[in-house]
Amino acid sequence: MTTLIECCAAHGVSESLVRTAVSRLVENRRLVGERIGRRSYYRLTKAAELEFSGAAEILYSPPLPPAHFLLALGARDLPEGWVRIGPEAALAPEGTGGPDSAVLTTQMLDGVGNLSDFARRLWPLDAVAAAYRDFITTFAPVDDALSSGFSFDGATALALRLRLVHLFRAAALADPRLPGDALPSGWPAAIARRLL
Repeated sequence: MTTLIECCAAHGVSESLVRTAVSRLVENRRLVGERIGRRSYYRLTKAAELEFSGAAEILYSPPLPPAHFLLALGARDLPEGWVRIGPEAALAPEGTGGPDSAVLTTQMLDGVGNLSDFARRLWPLDAVAAAYRDFITTFAPVDDALSSGFSFDGATALALRLRLVHLFRAAALADPRLPGDALPSGWPAAIARRLL
């Protein structure tokens, strides 16, 4: 807990806010705590470990962009990543976990006009692109400084790394990871990923 409080202080987060956040994470079964003497140690619960492992894969070992869409017919309850395109039809990028219904793979979507405009109506692409661009604006100067040979002290480097991952995560985990031809031109994900 002491280490966490020190790390968060570098971001302007007070000790009381850290303790409250940790307490809520324990209450919500995201963390489990153990006391040894006067010190408290925390670790992720098994459920949180699985969730974080999936997120880490997206952040650090992203799958190749899909080439196809999945089309589910007769889908009632949709898992994350799916969007409804009709009363019993839904669409998702290939690689998304499927609902409990018939799922087809399709290479093309006829009759939608501009695929990028169609995708923009279904997924929050403008918000995700804005999050990537905010990330780039924030961390391009840090990348430039490091490229020119500047080095940060350990505490500053850790604080920057934590902030970098946090902001990148906000964009990358919201990214629906659509096939390239469904994305708007100038999609900033690749530039943002290079800064990670």
